[in-house]
Amino acid sequence: MAGIHLIPFAVCVTDEKGFFEHVNGSYCMLYQYSREELIGQHFTKVVPGHDKAKLTKLHDLFIQNEEEATQEWEVEARDGTIMLVIATSVFVEEHGNPKKVTFIVNVSDTKKTERELRKTVKKLNALVASQENALELLMHDLRGPIANILSLAEFLSSENFTPVQKDMFGKRLHKSAQRAFELTYRL
Repeated sequence: MAGIHLIPFAVCVTDEKGFFEHVNGSYCMLYQYSREELIGQHFTKVVPGHDKAKLTKLHDLFIQNEEEATQEWEVEARDGTIMLVIATSVFVEEHGNPKKVTFIVNVSDTKKTERELRKTVKKLNALVASQENALELLMHDLRGPIANILSLAEFLSSENFTPVQKDMFGKRLHKSAQRAFELTYRL
């Protein structure tokens, strides 16, 4: 299993009881331990306390069933940092002894970015909905002045009016147009 040191992502090999036999440099870097600090230790050294018994039981089942497994787990680095990883494990036998080879990918940053993007999308959707509501209100508010403008224009073109009446209707027309114009600045 010496070749695991050449793999560019975190890899460990545990024996049938769950004790580290091999770890590569990427595994050590991820968990902030040296090889010497991990070899011979139980793999739960990098598992948060609340999951140790559960993962030990799953390890034993894995060894018994000899099946591949991929799962997302919380793990803990030496400094107490909790990370989210995807662990893919394969069963192998070496000189008749069962082993579990686990490939680890840290997805903490990816998950954090995903959560932030979801929040941003939610905020953007709320903003779009708010703008759509504002636009609907504006359209509603514009209908009145525009209807007045159309009515007055039609009315003025169909009748003969005195200059005083034309001036009065012209002022109303102007007022309605001014109101419609002002409403467009609410956008």
